[in-house]
Amino acid sequence: MQNKPLTDPQREYIKCRLAGLSPEESYQNAFPGSAKWKNRSRQVAAYRLEAKPNVKLVLQLGRKQKLERAIEEGIIDGLDIMRELAAIAFADTTDYARVVGEKDKEGKERAAVEVFATEGLTYTQRKAISSIEDTKDGIKVKTHNKLQALKLLGDAVGLFDPLGGSRDVEDLAPLADLLNDDEDSDD
Repeated sequence: MQNKPLTDPQREYIKCRLAGLSPEESYQNAFPGSAKWKNRSRQVAAYRLEAKPNVKLVLQLGRKQKLERAIEEGIIDGLDIMRELAAIAFADTTDYARVVGEKDKEGKERAAVEVFATEGLTYTQRKAISSIEDTKDGIKVKTHNKLQALKLLGDAVGLFDPLGGSRDVEDLAPLADLLNDDEDSDD
Protein backbone atom coordinates (compact mmCIF):
# COMPACT_ATOMS: atom_id res chain seq x y z
CA MET A 1 0.00 0.00 0.00
CA GLN A 2 1.39 3.37 -1.02
CA ASN A 3 1.31 6.32 1.37
CA LYS A 4 -0.89 9.25 0.46
CA PRO A 5 0.87 12.50 -0.44
CA LEU A 6 1.17 14.98 2.42
CA THR A 7 -1.22 17.89 2.64
CA ASP A 8 0.11 21.42 3.23
CA PRO A 9 -1.01 21.38 6.89
CA GLN A 10 0.66 17.99 7.39
CA ARG A 11 3.91 19.35 5.90
CA GLU A 12 3.70 22.38 8.21
CA TYR A 13 3.08 20.10 11.21
CA ILE A 14 6.11 17.96 10.36
CA LYS A 15 8.28 21.06 9.82
CA CYS A 16 7.29 22.36 13.28
CA ARG A 17 7.88 18.99 14.97
CA LEU A 18 11.33 18.66 13.39
CA ALA A 19 12.10 22.21 14.57
CA GLY A 20 11.46 21.03 18.15
CA LEU A 21 7.94 22.30 18.83
CA SER A 22 5.59 20.17 20.94
CA PRO A 23 2.82 18.19 19.23
CA GLU A 24 0.24 20.70 20.49
CA GLU A 25 2.18 23.76 19.28
CA SER A 26 2.87 22.11 15.92
CA TYR A 27 -0.79 21.22 15.47
CA GLN A 28 -1.89 24.76 16.27
CA ASN A 29 0.63 26.18 13.76
CA ALA A 30 -0.47 23.73 11.05
CA PHE A 31 -4.19 24.03 11.79
CA PRO A 32 -4.75 27.61 13.05
CA GLY A 33 -8.46 26.96 13.72
CA SER A 34 -7.41 24.65 16.55
CA ALA A 35 -6.17 27.65 18.57
CA LYS A 36 -9.66 27.82 20.13
CA TRP A 37 -9.48 24.19 21.26
CA LYS A 38 -8.37 22.97 24.66
CA ASN A 39 -4.73 21.92 24.78
CA ARG A 40 -5.74 18.29 25.43
CA SER A 41 -7.88 18.27 22.25
CA ARG A 42 -4.92 19.54 20.20
CA GLN A 43 -2.73 16.89 21.83
CA VAL A 44 -5.12 14.08 20.87
CA ALA A 45 -5.45 15.43 17.32
CA ALA A 46 -1.66 15.68 17.03
CA TYR A 47 -1.14 12.08 18.13
CA ARG A 48 -3.78 10.92 15.65
CA LEU A 49 -2.02 12.88 12.92
CA GLU A 50 1.35 11.37 13.82
CA ALA A 51 -0.18 7.89 13.64
CA LYS A 52 -1.08 8.36 9.96
CA PRO A 53 1.37 6.25 7.93
CA ASN A 54 2.44 9.06 5.57
CA VAL A 55 3.07 11.53 8.41
CA LYS A 56 4.76 8.92 10.60
CA LEU A 57 7.13 7.89 7.81
CA VAL A 58 8.20 11.45 6.93
CA LEU A 59 8.68 12.31 10.63
CA GLN A 60 10.86 9.22 11.14
CA LEU A 61 12.95 10.01 8.06
CA GLY A 62 13.30 13.65 9.11
CA ARG A 63 14.43 12.70 12.61
CA LYS A 64 16.92 10.19 11.23
CA GLN A 65 18.38 12.80 8.85
CA LYS A 66 18.56 15.33 11.67
CA LEU A 67 20.48 12.87 13.87
CA GLU A 68 22.84 11.92 11.04
CA ARG A 69 23.55 15.62 10.34
CA ALA A 70 24.23 16.28 14.03
CA ILE A 71 26.69 13.39 14.15
CA GLU A 72 28.39 14.42 10.87
CA GLU A 73 28.74 18.02 12.07
CA GLY A 74 30.19 16.90 15.39
CA ILE A 75 27.30 18.36 17.37
CA ILE A 76 26.81 15.00 19.06
CA ASP A 77 28.80 11.79 19.05
CA GLY A 78 28.35 8.20 20.07
CA LEU A 79 29.45 8.92 23.61
CA ASP A 80 26.69 11.55 23.96
CA ILE A 81 24.13 8.98 22.89
CA MET A 82 25.54 6.37 25.26
CA ARG A 83 25.43 8.85 28.17
CA GLU A 84 21.77 9.52 27.46
CA LEU A 85 21.06 5.79 27.34
CA ALA A 86 23.01 5.26 30.57
CA ALA A 87 21.00 8.00 32.33
CA ILE A 88 17.79 6.23 31.34
CA ALA A 89 19.06 2.70 31.94
CA PHE A 90 20.30 3.41 35.47
CA ALA A 91 17.62 5.86 36.59
CA ASP A 92 16.15 5.23 40.03
CA THR A 93 12.40 5.76 40.29
CA THR A 94 12.76 6.88 43.89
CA ASP A 95 14.65 9.94 42.65
CA TYR A 96 11.33 11.25 41.27
CA ALA A 97 8.68 10.02 43.67
CA ARG A 98 8.14 7.89 46.76
CA VAL A 99 5.29 6.12 48.47
CA VAL A 100 4.33 7.65 51.81
CA GLY A 101 1.67 6.88 54.39
CA GLU A 102 -1.12 9.36 54.98
CA LYS A 103 -4.51 9.35 56.63
CA ASP A 104 -7.71 9.47 54.58
CA LYS A 105 -10.90 11.36 55.55
CA GLU A 106 -11.88 8.61 57.99
CA GLY A 107 -8.45 8.69 59.63
CA LYS A 108 -7.35 5.36 58.16
CA GLU A 109 -3.76 4.96 57.00
CA ARG A 110 -3.35 4.68 53.23
CA ALA A 111 -0.49 4.82 50.75
CA ALA A 112 0.03 7.96 48.69
CA VAL A 113 2.63 9.02 46.17
CA GLU A 114 4.78 12.07 46.81
CA VAL A 115 6.35 13.55 43.65
CA PHE A 116 9.58 15.53 44.07
CA ALA A 117 10.18 18.97 42.58
CA THR A 118 12.35 18.88 39.46
CA GLU A 119 14.61 21.67 40.79
CA GLY A 120 16.10 19.12 43.17
CA LEU A 121 17.04 16.70 40.39
CA THR A 122 20.48 16.57 38.82
CA TYR A 123 21.00 17.04 35.09
CA THR A 124 21.55 13.29 34.71
CA GLN A 125 18.37 12.44 36.64
CA ARG A 126 16.29 14.81 34.50
CA LYS A 127 17.45 13.04 31.32
CA ALA A 128 15.47 9.92 32.26
CA ILE A 129 12.12 11.76 32.42
CA SER A 130 10.02 11.44 29.28
CA SER A 131 7.05 13.51 30.44
CA ILE A 132 5.40 15.22 33.37
CA GLU A 133 1.64 15.75 33.28
CA ASP A 134 -0.81 17.38 35.62
CA THR A 135 -3.81 15.05 35.45
CA LYS A 136 -7.15 15.07 37.26
CA ASP A 137 -5.72 12.38 39.55
CA GLY A 138 -2.52 14.30 40.31
CA ILE A 139 0.92 14.69 38.80
CA LYS A 140 2.10 11.87 36.55
CA VAL A 141 5.87 11.46 36.02
CA LYS A 142 6.86 9.09 33.26
CA THR A 143 10.39 7.87 32.57
CA HIS A 144 11.82 6.43 29.38
CA ASN A 145 11.89 2.64 28.95
CA LYS A 146 14.75 1.33 31.14
CA LEU A 147 14.84 -2.16 29.62
CA GLN A 148 15.07 -0.78 26.09
CA ALA A 149 17.85 1.61 27.14
CA LEU A 150 19.74 -1.25 28.83
CA LYS A 151 19.44 -3.40 25.71
CA LEU A 152 20.58 -0.60 23.40
CA LEU A 153 23.48 0.26 25.70
CA GLY A 154 24.49 -3.39 26.08
CA ASP A 155 24.35 -3.89 22.31
CA ALA A 156 26.36 -0.71 21.70
CA VAL A 157 29.24 -1.86 23.90
CA GLY A 158 29.11 -5.45 22.66
CA LEU A 159 28.17 -6.77 26.07
CA PHE A 160 25.88 -9.47 24.72
CA ASP A 161 27.15 -12.18 22.43
CA PRO A 162 24.43 -13.37 20.03
CA LEU A 163 25.40 -16.96 20.87
CA GLY A 164 24.64 -16.47 24.56
CA GLY A 165 28.07 -15.51 25.89
CA SER A 166 29.03 -12.20 27.41
CA ARG A 167 31.91 -9.78 27.14
CA ASP A 168 34.54 -9.56 29.84
CA VAL A 169 33.23 -6.92 32.26
CA GLU A 170 36.75 -5.62 33.06
CA ASP A 171 36.99 -4.43 29.43
CA LEU A 172 34.08 -2.07 30.10
CA ALA A 173 35.62 -0.19 33.07
CA PRO A 174 37.14 2.61 30.92
CA LEU A 175 33.80 3.11 29.18
CA ALA A 176 31.98 3.27 32.52
CA ASP A 177 34.42 5.97 33.65
CA LEU A 178 33.72 7.96 30.47
CA LEU A 179 29.96 7.62 30.88
CA ASN A 180 30.14 8.80 34.48
CA ASP A 181 32.63 11.66 34.02
CA ASP A 182 29.92 14.31 33.76
CA GLU A 183 27.82 12.93 36.62
CA ASP A 184 25.63 15.66 38.02
CA SER A 185 27.08 18.41 35.85
CA ASP A 186 24.55 21.05 34.86
CA ASP A 187 25.61 21.68 31.24
